[in-house]
Amino acid sequence: MGEKNTKDFANMSKEELNKALYEKLSVEQDNYRNWLESQTAAEALQHAYEYIIREDILIALSDNDLSQTQVKALLQNSCTLDDIYKDWLNIETGYMDDIRNAIEERADIFIKQEQEKLVQFAGVPIYTQDFAYAQAHNEVELMQNSYKADIACRNAIELAIKENYSGNFLNTAKIIREVAPVFDIDRVLFVLANTVRHKDWDGRISGDNKEWAKTVPAVASERHSIDIIADGVHPVLLDALVNTARKLEPGYTLDNSATKEKERPSILAKLQQLKQPKEHQQPSKTLSAQKRKEPEL
Repeated sequence: MGEKNTKDFANMSKEELNKALYEKLSVEQDNYRNWLESQTAAEALQHAYEYIIREDILIALSDNDLSQTQVKALLQNSCTLDDIYKDWLNIETGYMDDIRNAIEERADIFIKQEQEKLVQFAGVPIYTQDFAYAQAHNEVELMQNSYKADIACRNAIELAIKENYSGNFLNTAKIIREVAPVFDIDRVLFVLANTVRHKDWDGRISGDNKEWAKTVPAVASERHSIDIIADGVHPVLLDALVNTARKLEPGYTLDNSATKEKERPSILAKLQQLKQPKEHQQPSKTLSAQKRKEPEL
């Protein structure tokens, strides 16, 4: 810049100098943006990072701690913004580390959110009565929460089977370890028993498991009962999973050895404490079969 401008700078206050510097760099950025807009989309995309950093430099200059001498030096340079950007490229920063940290933090947030969604089902009591009974006894919310948990448990069972079936082998123990802590083993058994009862006609399910399913009380609502059938599970895989799940009734672990864990009433004992409706109509096989197409092995 000329001598006149240098003398003008000498008479400026710090606030005026900072304003002049910001305006100077803003003009540089406007010229850069105009040039960028004249390029093809592909070419402009190549300079997107540079444009963003130059914008950040302007933001930093809007509130800076530069001395008057430093501001004057920047004002006398003809391509200040361009030079600052080039200097930025040569500086080793933790920029990529910050991005990676942001990615990890967002992933952890998503994981926490999913865990919080599942935690709400743990400890929800199993409710077997229909809406009329729940309404008469001021238990509608209890019934609705149990229904939501049953549906979520059904979905979790179906998904876990798909993810743990490979090479004609179903890792039933892993499925139980994944699903049971979320919904409680009692609800897993409840949903499995409900599904087996609806498939009483299917010869691919063992007679022993069918008899066991009959000992687990059913929900009074036919619609509810049909909704929680794990129809996305092949009967052969269902039978294998039931075999493993039944071993988790009190006194057994996944390796079928006796345990001395804290005692808790079995699912049958718990459910039998609930009042059952006087009449219960078994859902028809036709309604059950219409729900979803049976998966293939």
